[in-house]
Amino acid sequence: MFSNYLTFAWRNLIGNRLYSAINILGLSIGLACVIIIALFVEHELSYDKQWANADRIYRITRDFMPPNGSPKLFLSTIAPNAGPLLKADFPELEQVVRIWGAELLVSRDDQRFYESGVKFIDPEFFEVFDVPLIEGDPATALAEPFSMVLTESIARKYFGDESPLGQSIIIENQLPMKITGVMADLPNNTHLHMKMVGSLNTMEQVFGAQFLDNWGSNSFHTYMLTSEGYDISTLVGQLPAFMIRHVSEDAKRVDPIPGSASGRHSSQFTPRQ
Repeated sequence: MFSNYLTFAWRNLIGNRLYSAINILGLSIGLACVIIIALFVEHELSYDKQWANADRIYRITRDFMPPNGSPKLFLSTIAPNAGPLLKADFPELEQVVRIWGAELLVSRDDQRFYESGVKFIDPEFFEVFDVPLIEGDPATALAEPFSMVLTESIARKYFGDESPLGQSIIIENQLPMKITGVMADLPNNTHLHMKMVGSLNTMEQVFGAQFLDNWGSNSFHTYMLTSEGYDISTLVGQLPAFMIRHVSEDAKRVDPIPGSASGRHSSQFTPRQ
């Protein structure tokens, strides 16, 4: 019986070749589209899920609002002061780390490249994001000023097959950074686009204490690692008081937005996972 069905189907295919070709081609294209879309969605949903503590990591964002209360400006970055103050005020936060970065000129001997993935971070970064170090100790790699960890591909780019530990590269023709570690290249499905990471206290040494003590900066990505089972809504409810306590009694009207008519707007911090 089944062989009869196959024979009948085959005869139909042969007898209506153009019609059959159009149907088979359409089915193939449809299946290919479904597979591609499914792979794309799977990749998008996998972003930053590889971290061991992914379900407990939050980034603090900052929203600016005009006097009528409707959001006008959303920032993924906040002021540098906020990170240490959050850690001090909320013991339920196991760790808070800041990341600041820019495209900078990197050189070693006759090699000179502008690198877009240069970041300066708090040394506790490796406690929040479990990026494996191929060389160096994650507990001490970024403890000292002018220390830097390279990704494996960048280490190979500037140092070839030799170990870069203890050697130096120059940032912007003036900052010698000692290599204290080599970390694995980050996967594509993460928003942490890093090629080399330096100790954040380097920037304090270069620009002075005000670099990390400026509520108007709003240029630091700031991440929190909460304790097990912590309800993040508890922190959300306490953030307005946090702003008033550390910014001013008029914290809801302290942040100017350039080009605005009133010049003074409310702001709020929001944790986002």
